[in-house]
Amino acid sequence: MLKSDLVEILSVFTPLEQKRLRDFFNSPYSNPYYPSPAALRLTEHIFKALESENSEDLHREQLYEKVFPGEPPVFNKLEKHASTALKTARKFAQLEALEKLRTEPFDHYLLAAFYQEKAMQAPFEHVYAKLKSWKNQKKQWGHWEYCVNWLIEETHRAYQSEFFQKKDCSYLLDSLQALEDLYLSERYFYTVNILNFNRITPSIPIDHQHRLLDALQYPKDAPYRSTAVGQLFQQANYLITTQDVDVEKVSAFIQMLHREVAALNPVHFNHLEVYAINYCVNHNAKDPRFLPLLYRLLKQRVESKRTFYQGRIAASEFQNIVKTGLVCRDFEWVRAFIEENRDKITGSDNPEELYRYNLANYLFYTKEYDQALKILLIADYDELTYKISAKILEIKILYETESDVLPARIDAAKIFFYREKSLNEQRKAQYCGFADFMRRLIRPQTAVSPQRLLKLKEELETPPTIAEKYWVAEKLEALLLPKK
Repeated sequence: MLKSDLVEILSVFTPLEQKRLRDFFNSPYSNPYYPSPAALRLTEHIFKALESENSEDLHREQLYEKVFPGEPPVFNKLEKHASTALKTARKFAQLEALEKLRTEPFDHYLLAAFYQEKAMQAPFEHVYAKLKSWKNQKKQWGHWEYCVNWLIEETHRAYQSEFFQKKDCSYLLDSLQALEDLYLSERYFYTVNILNFNRITPSIPIDHQHRLLDALQYPKDAPYRSTAVGQLFQQANYLITTQDVDVEKVSAFIQMLHREVAALNPVHFNHLEVYAINYCVNHNAKDPRFLPLLYRLLKQRVESKRTFYQGRIAASEFQNIVKTGLVCRDFEWVRAFIEENRDKITGSDNPEELYRYNLANYLFYTKEYDQALKILLIADYDELTYKISAKILEIKILYETESDVLPARIDAAKIFFYREKSLNEQRKAQYCGFADFMRRLIRPQTAVSPQRLLKLKEELETPPTIAEKYWVAEKLEALLLPKK
């Protein structure tokens, strides 16, 4: 019983869901296994054991004694009631999930399905007519709305086919159009997501990528393709797959996206905005015009709460926001963001590590080098991302403080980057490139030779891109300034 399916499903119920489950047990209308008092008693005792975190009370012998006090053990008796309790809990979970899908159009669909089954013509047509105003809001639809629309049209098709076989076939075209809209909506959404994931972690051959894009051309002249969301998804495919650095293209995409924000489904808007952010991140090092554009997007997402899901923020987005804000020198806003959201980080095994690293980064940018270095020296990062970021930040601090140990720390970091097998080749080249560049930058003869500095600047502006390009460029520019 300790590791049973029943205990597993009951362990995730909230106190409110536990109360509703008790009511469900006692409902002769909703519960197909009513009455089942022994199954309810078993469920109650499992809830109590889970609340007290006493695993001993979840053993079969203890549960049997509590459910059937004073009765002699009977083979398989408890298991039979446990089976009833499990089936009841699953039925309840299904109805709970259904309740979360409830919308006014879906309620109309359920009612129309009932009227169709009972051949009630006038009530059916009345319910179907009610949905016309909702259908006019199509561009705001998301996954579920397109699915409900097809269910509604399919019910209408079945109703018309059964009772009005000699009428025109327009209802068939409506059903087909609903199916086409559902297909293209999902096809565009999943294709863009697949290509976006593949950009991050390449796993799909180029010919397969082309087939995914080609498939979006069918069916020909589909109305969905001319909608705002359809056009935005088409542009998103370009942003994800192109190698071109086109700040005007992404700016136009962002303008259209925010122009249509009130009309778009929030799920679609969020994904499309993230694609624009990813494009800016990918090309940020190649064109400085992407930096303010990127920061504006990230800041808008924070202030509108779009960056949070159920009150939590992804670790990768947290770090991206902090880093971009610091480069843009918006120090006061960044510090407030770090402190306000330190307990909201998700997607990391060690959110406190992420907080400490970003605090150290903030202290570095505000020139509190000793405090930043103190945080790094006592940190013990488990995640590779933070290990790498901490090594780079340490090098930057040691450079700013003209530390004697800087050359040794650069060499150690280069060895670490080179030997780290889990890094893909592009990332490894960027980190090793940073270490190699720093080696040449700190040579005594570099600072006194404008020719060497100009050569380094030329290399910095030529692919491949190295990590921390903006900071390194600032150091070069500082060395190129006339000495006072």
